Amino acid sequence: MKDLVDFDKIDVPIDLSQMMSRLNEDQKRIFDRVCQVLQNKSQILRLYVSSEGGTGKSFLIETIKHWIRIHLGKTIAISAPTGIAAFNIDGLTIHRMFQLPVTNESTAKYTHLSDMVLKTLRDKFKTVELFIIDEVSMISNVTLMFINLKRQCEIFDTTDTDDGFFGRKHILLFGDLLQLPPVKEQSPFVKMSRSEIQKYLGIMGGSDLWRLFDYDELLINMQQRGDNAYRDILSRIRIGLVTGLDIDVLQSRKIHFQGSSCDEGLNELCTYMSQLPVDTICLLPTCYLCKVLNTAMLNKIDSDEILLIAEDHVDCAPVIRKKVHKILADKDDKVSETAGIERVIAIKIGAKVMIRRNIDVTLGLVNGTIRNVVAVNRSVDGNRIDSIKIVISDNKEITITKVDIKFEVFHKMVVHRKQFPLSFSYGITIHKSQGITCKNAMMDLGTSVFSHGQAYVGLSRVSTLEGLHLINFNPASVKSNSGAIVEYNRLRSVFKSHLPKINSSKKRL
Repeated sequence: MKDLVDFDKIDVPIDLSQMMSRLNEDQKRIFDRVCQVLQNKSQILRLYVSSEGGTGKSFLIETIKHWIRIHLGKTIAISAPTGIAAFNIDGLTIHRMFQLPVTNESTAKYTHLSDMVLKTLRDKFKTVELFIIDEVSMISNVTLMFINLKRQCEIFDTTDTDDGFFGRKHILLFGDLLQLPPVKEQSPFVKMSRSEIQKYLGIMGGSDLWRLFDYDELLINMQQRGDNAYRDILSRIRIGLVTGLDIDVLQSRKIHFQGSSCDEGLNELCTYMSQLPVDTICLLPTCYLCKVLNTAMLNKIDSDEILLIAEDHVDCAPVIRKKVHKILADKDDKVSETAGIERVIAIKIGAKVMIRRNIDVTLGLVNGTIRNVVAVNRSVDGNRIDSIKIVISDNKEITITKVDIKFEVFHKMVVHRKQFPLSFSYGITIHKSQGITCKNAMMDLGTSVFSHGQAYVGLSRVSTLEGLHLINFNPASVKSNSGAIVEYNRLRSVFKSHLPKINSSKKRL
């Protein structure tokens, strides 16, 4: 609970009228709608705004936030499913804000808040006028149900109230349903079955929460507006289409390797990446490819390798403990089964590392942030590393210490691990990148792409074609979620009938 932001914090002085004058037509329409409902005490705002990358969502959220503070004397609570997405809009992760249960391999069953936590949340949310949730495509229907029925209704005591959904609070959703879907779960627009509701919530019945929301769209692209050709390519790829000309343009951004073997190609790739600007990221479809690239880049750094070895503790009989440690050794390549924290982490001074836990959202130290290691602090005897220094903006150094995590290795056998929340990271998965905007990015969009929206999310991270460097490109990697397209067409027919239906039925190349 100590990690919850103070929604009443004082912002630096801003010129609201100037911000409002900078809103484009789409932003202004949605801004006016939100303000009108919030001033009308008899209405509840439940609105989903579809926002492709680069349509000015963050600026719109910022303007709404300041208008609410100045004109209503209230605050807003902003959240997103990942640390990077939350940081980009000055918010918290959904699980942290609403204190939702978390597991690493499957959806957690719902648990009620304690009286102490409930009291703290009610106190924190007492001035909140509007809840904003971003990157809605990555939020499952189960998580949406958790937020509604068992969090906001629980916190604001509206479970038995007519139309008590979401605590009868104003709620605004942003995101693009054609970006990455929830991992291993159903999209938010998919209605939950009775058996699923019983499984996760322990109750019968339920409502189709998605249908409670009105709909609007941000269509004016602000991010790629200096590169119209690239913007048009992204618009087609978003709905799963790619033309022959699109393929030619993207193929022209491929890196040309001279070597004939995989090892020679990997060596060339590392050399190529080291010559790009330091803020260049490499986006890869799978964790395995990230590990291959990161190992190769580690070998390129001319300094001593430093091993960060976790302290694992298992409270059990010695004979069982031996078996658990063998299982842990076998899980070294399965970081998803150890709460995302590796048993042994190899780093070097000057290396890029990714933060694997939300440490300090205000400093941008969130899950997925990449920074450089500048120093390590050892214990007096030199046998132990007590902390690691990384550099953030303005050459400011921040000290990272170990975190305590726990995970289950088999039924009711829990391991307590103490380790630095870091991983060596020149390459990150495309899933981790959703919410990032960068000038330069390398990416692999070859045969390893496995998810709907993966190619689109990767390509839309960069603002111009010039900043794109492709390791591979396979046109078959361009995949869209047909269910999301059907849902978009339903939303347009109900709420935006003047807009054309999305047509993704054209013959694919």
